[in-house]
Amino acid sequence: MKEEGLSYEEALFTIYQKLLVNLENEIDLIDNGEENVKVRSIPEDRKRIDLVGIGSGSYQMFTIEADECFRDCDVILGAKRMLECVKHYKKPMFNEYKGAGILEFIQNHPEYSKIAIALSGDTGFYSGAKSLLKLKEELQEYEIKLVPGISSLISFAAKIQVSWDNAKLISLHGREVNYIKIIGENKKTFSLLGNKFTISEIAKQLTEHDLGEVRIVLGENLSYPDELII
Repeated sequence: MKEEGLSYEEALFTIYQKLLVNLENEIDLIDNGEENVKVRSIPEDRKRIDLVGIGSGSYQMFTIEADECFRDCDVILGAKRMLECVKHYKKPMFNEYKGAGILEFIQNHPEYSKIAIALSGDTGFYSGAKSLLKLKEELQEYEIKLVPGISSLISFAAKIQVSWDNAKLISLHGREVNYIKIIGENKKTFSLLGNKFTISEIAKQLTEHDLGEVRIVLGENLSYPDELII
């Protein structure tokens, strides 16, 4: 159902917000059978930075925790594509993904005490979160939290109905990797591609190295309307 004047995602977000508010009113604590445990351990008055994995990008792929972070924050930082995915929260946004630029913004804007940084995929899988965690020394007044997301690996593997627990994981995005050797030595290889590496070039290299029988499955724009899997 689409509310008049709203996009499908905005209407879905509005309904989802209402459901979450009802849930929060009913469930403030989690009962583990022995004692009640707070859902978030960060004190409400403590400045915080949430490094939030947003999955493949579509709002339907956000975790509840990610949604909570964006609803509760004062400002959202991230690369342009990430900000496009969270604009329906209608929060102030700043287009920056490099550590130095993010640090400068935070230091120049002490009025923001709850900062969310939107990161693609999962915060533990070839994520910008790794470099941002190095800023801890300069940002000691902030509590920094990692919020995991649904990585492209997990999403893609589910869509093609293939397990990934025995796959070799690599990234060709801005990296020099001997992927021919890796593919030749492993039964399954999952790789993030960069602009330098096209499927046609990879297929050509595999053929030239007697690996022409390797089955290639390509996933592009996962979770978006123009998603492509071939």
